[in-house]
Amino acid sequence: MSRTAPESDGSVSEPAPRRIAIVAAAGKGTRFKHDSPKVLADVGGRPCLARVLEAIAAGLGDHEQYVVVGHRADLVRETVGEAPGRHFVEQDPPRGTGHALQCALQAVPLDTAAEVYFFCGDKPLLTASTIARFRQRFAQGDCGMLFLTGWLEGGPEQVRASRQGRVVAVGDEEQRQALAILERRVIDALPGGTTLLLYDGSAHDFTQQQLLAIREVNVSTYAWRLPDLRQRCAELSDRNAQGELLVTDLVEHYLRHGQVVRTMALSDPREGKGIDTVEQWQEIAAP
Repeated sequence: MSRTAPESDGSVSEPAPRRIAIVAAAGKGTRFKHDSPKVLADVGGRPCLARVLEAIAAGLGDHEQYVVVGHRADLVRETVGEAPGRHFVEQDPPRGTGHALQCALQAVPLDTAAEVYFFCGDKPLLTASTIARFRQRFAQGDCGMLFLTGWLEGGPEQVRASRQGRVVAVGDEEQRQALAILERRVIDALPGGTTLLLYDGSAHDFTQQQLLAIREVNVSTYAWRLPDLRQRCAELSDRNAQGELLVTDLVEHYLRHGQVVRTMALSDPREGKGIDTVEQWQEIAAP
């Protein structure tokens, strides 16, 4: 895919930023009680990870691909195979999604103009059209970080009982700005609620019940620009409820540095479903 194209007036546009896709595929998946890694689970006759990589290739166009492997790394490599622009990066031992991102960035050459996209290898329903729309939204350049969100279904009681992390955000759909991604265990530790700061320092108060009632959830698909990302990743810490380095903590770091963090909702929430258990695999693989 050419990075330079003539404009309609005969002029030549600036070269498109280099695109880098980082795909997390190292986790053992302790809840996935099966002999094969969950990223290799069969979905529609193809391994889950292969479907993810194909959607990324079609949605991002010309890009470099860094697949982070760990659990049964040789089998994962052999199954999805080599491809032009595809690199495999070891994460051993895995210490969270933020650590996977750090491992991949160590293998990425310095490039001041690169856009970095992060995907999970266990979400086989994410489509190329959604990825293309996500890329186009990020190209607007009005935020330092962008991530996809889905929605919890069911009644109020089902929503409050969900263990999924909530996306705390303000603004309308087109100009939605994120304040935080809060895991359920974090919300449970906030009986008095919390105050969250936007990139401009404005404060927003939330009670615990308001946080539990949020239907918008993170689906672990992100976009950043490489120079800022390297700096923010260096600030990640494992001093959190999970004791791991987490990509979700980057929201706080970007906001603290005065950078806008935006969300983009999936048109079809089903695209955000991942494979954490055999039951979820069976649900996703069902025709």
